[in-house]
Amino acid sequence: MTHHFRTFLPGVLATFLVVSAAARADGQDQVHRGHEVALHICATCHAAERGQTLSPYKAAPPFDQIANAPAMTKLALRVALQSSHRVMPNIKLTDSQRADVIVYIVTLKRERPRGD
Repeated sequence: MTHHFRTFLPGVLATFLVVSAAARADGQDQVHRGHEVALHICATCHAAERGQTLSPYKAAPPFDQIANAPAMTKLALRVALQSSHRVMPNIKLTDSQRADVIVYIVTLKRERPRGD
């Protein structure tokens, strides 16, 4: 190993660790913000907490059920939240609120057992 590489590598590693920690903290903040939006706006109709199975409005699926629907992705959630629904009011979320709620809902997805 050259001298320059040995002195360069620790700096790169330290920068990577700081950036990774900041990204994790921001992701946790986004989940928290999404949870807050879900509780204040969505929970009027939906069961918005992990493990809740009964929504206040029976036609509104619980967020756990939404998160664990086959092929549910962030993109599918974004499309759903930007589309009109027959029984859902057209709630106006900001782009950041929508993104935060999507991240929160995705955290409710259960790990699927692998067929080893």
